[in-house]
This record gives sequence, structure tokens and C-alpha cells, in this order.
Amino acid sequence: MNPPGERERFYAALDLQLDSEHNPRGERVMNMERLKSIQHVGSRRIILCWLAGLLFIFAGINHFLKPEFYERIVPPGFPSPRILIIASAIAEIAGGLGLLIRPLRAVAGWGLIALLVAVFPANIYMALRSDRFEISPWILWARLPLQPVLMICVWWVALCRSQRSLTVPNPPH
Repeated sequence: MNPPGERERFYAALDLQLDSEHNPRGERVMNMERLKSIQHVGSRRIILCWLAGLLFIFAGINHFLKPEFYERIVPPGFPSPRILIIASAIAEIAGGLGLLIRPLRAVAGWGLIALLVAVFPANIYMALRSDRFEISPWILWARLPLQPVLMICVWWVALCRSQRSLTVPNPPH
């Protein structure tokens, strides 16, 4: 026999509702609209997780394919641009792979958010010195607000607490 209230806490955690109108015995039933909503959010999160993971993996690989370009965007005064580019490439690839592996997802999320903060000065430098790059200045300026959007995306797929609600535990007997 379960301790009193355990079953209620279990169902409350799942956001189940008492639906006496459709269930005259007063049994707790899953609100199907809520279940569909959880499944829909879960599908979007999984798709976005894979897209973000692949984005970071390919961006990291690109650092190795075009290191000269990435060295040019390191702001003056930063030490050893080549080492910074290699380190950021490895971090992007590792973070992208980490997003795709569930047990590593949270650590990868924190690492990628830290990386996005760390490389933001390079993005600002590109926008301020657009004459040094073969990219339209408006694109370089427009990309600056996308950095926080990418951070939020990584947070949502890797760290958001609501993803735990997608795992339904076994009910107490």
C-alpha cells in the first residue's frame, strides 16, 4: 500500500486532471489535449535539438576548413588567434555532438552557451569593422541579435526544465 497522498502527488506532477464530467467515478484521467501538447512540444524540441547540434558540428568543422577567415575575425588584442580558433572549433563540435547525446545534453548546453558568450566579441568586431570582410554590413549587424536567440535555443533544447515533463514515470500501485 502506498503512503497517503503519493498517488495524488504523482498525478499532480503529470498535470492530470480530475474529469468527473466524462468519468462519473471520479477517476483521474489524462487530459488528451495536454498530452498532445506535450508530444508536440517534445517533437519540436527534438527537431530543434538535432538542427542545433548539426549547426554547431558543421560550424566547428568549417573552422578547420577555413581557419584564415576565422583568424581575421578575432579582435586585435586577443592572444593566439589560431589557438582560439582551434579551441572554439573543438568546443563547437563537442557541444554539437553533446546535444545529440541525451546524457551529455545539459553539460553541452552550458558549454555552448558559454562559447556563444565568449565568441560574441568577435561578432561585434566583425560588425564594427565590416570593411575588412566580404560580407554586407547589414548582415553583420543583423546577426548580432541572433546570438542571444541561439543561446535561448540551446537553453530550451538542453537545459529547460519542462523537458523533464516529457518523461512519464510509472504510476504508483
